[in-house]
Amino acid sequence: MMENHNMADGLNQTVQQGYEAMREYTDKAADLAGSVSSNLRDFTRREPWLALIAAFAIGYTMAKVMHRALK
Repeated sequence: MMENHNMADGLNQTVQQGYEAMREYTDKAADLAGSVSSNLRDFTRREPWLALIAAFAIGYTMAKVMHRALK
């Protein structure tokens, strides 16, 4: 009986550690996304034509990739 209790405690601790690790990764990813978004916004304000050309090139490339993938 005591072994089952210890196993349950160990499992609970492992789940808690996994949850905390996932929370840290999620927080870091959110911070990175905010930073990238801010940098992208600043770049777009400084170089609007270059941003437009880059958006077109990315869209065109993605369309070509998707077209080939669906063939």
